[in-house]
Amino acid sequence: MDSSLGWTLLSRDALKRAEAELNSEQGVRDEIGFLLLHQGYSNRFFPGTSVLHTRIRYTIFIPLIYKNICSSRALGDVTAAIEDGEKKLTKRLIDANMAPGAGIIGKEKWPDPTAQSPSSIYWTALSTWGLLYRRLDGSVPTRSAVSGMIRSQAIGSRLADDDESPLSEVDPIFVDVPMPPDWKNVREPLNFTLTLDERVFLRKRLKCVTRSDGADSFLSRLVHQGIFWDEGKMSPWSGDLINYADKNDKMALRRAGQASAMSAIGRAVYDALVELRRQEDGFTKSNSCVEHLEAVRRVHAAKALDLDIDGIHEDIGVLADYFVNVLRETQNWIRKPFPLRDLLPLYEYAERSRKTISRSRLSDSFSGKEKRREWQVPMAVEKGDPTGEPLHYRWSVVTRMLRDLHE
Repeated sequence: MDSSLGWTLLSRDALKRAEAELNSEQGVRDEIGFLLLHQGYSNRFFPGTSVLHTRIRYTIFIPLIYKNICSSRALGDVTAAIEDGEKKLTKRLIDANMAPGAGIIGKEKWPDPTAQSPSSIYWTALSTWGLLYRRLDGSVPTRSAVSGMIRSQAIGSRLADDDESPLSEVDPIFVDVPMPPDWKNVREPLNFTLTLDERVFLRKRLKCVTRSDGADSFLSRLVHQGIFWDEGKMSPWSGDLINYADKNDKMALRRAGQASAMSAIGRAVYDALVELRRQEDGFTKSNSCVEHLEAVRRVHAAKALDLDIDGIHEDIGVLADYFVNVLRETQNWIRKPFPLRDLLPLYEYAERSRKTISRSRLSDSFSGKEKRREWQVPMAVEKGDPTGEPLHYRWSVVTRMLRDLHE
């Protein structure tokens, strides 16, 4: 079967960007390469989404902030103006006194700017979902490029011919989005409840989101159904939800569920190997991670053994050889456990391939030993959670988004 998404190999820079995204979410770790599975399947099923997303109304707010700046024809620092607009938006959202966990970006740091601004977090969504105009060559303009465009257009708009007409037209950056009734009243609080016009607008956009092969994405099919689920309930490959996918995505969703189980075991293997090495270093006598691994293996073994590793290539593209070797040998260990330490060379090589030897906890180097000294037992082990850390594929983000659209 030909790959529906083409053959891709993530660059080191792409991996770093994706890892930064994952590490922004509490509890998500990626020492060996399970990020490749998370990123690949998430982008296939839910294009444009990010683990940093909170509420979908930001895709309405951000274009309006830029529109305000464009309308002002200001010649000042455009980047600073955008930052100021986002800061004012945060204050209006805070003033709405929404319940804790409402999803206000930057609430904890306000009035200081947040490390990840709303526009940076949602930029890919705005382009993928058709709210941000692309260049003539189909590429997506960066935020810095757009800031330059706004300043250039502001200068051009001040140059007029003999009839006092502007010498240059202002090119639109975003499509026209519905304006909330209270948007212009800057002293009024704002919340995340979509108006009817906003719901209709965003549903139309999301229904058109496709996979890279041009077929309707799983996200677009879920939006089209007009239903939603409680956050954290079910999983995208559960019996009810998988029926909304097309034939290709049904197969990919099943493999994604199996890959999620494999990731839970693989992460537990990594923790257990670090613990074994800490014992050899004389730092601990604990076997908590080894015991936790056995509990995780019992929960996920059946599903992980069903994973067709070659089939992953058809779903999300080519995986790095070192990671494929980790998956195959871990599957062999699950099928018929052999001494756990025999997995150490593969896991150590995979970690060094991703993080370099100076950052690898499993290496024999001095820095590796120091990393092991500083290492802390993961929360899943401390809690005795037998499910470990399976991949979630941004499902909590998607369920919240669907609720915002349809509830």
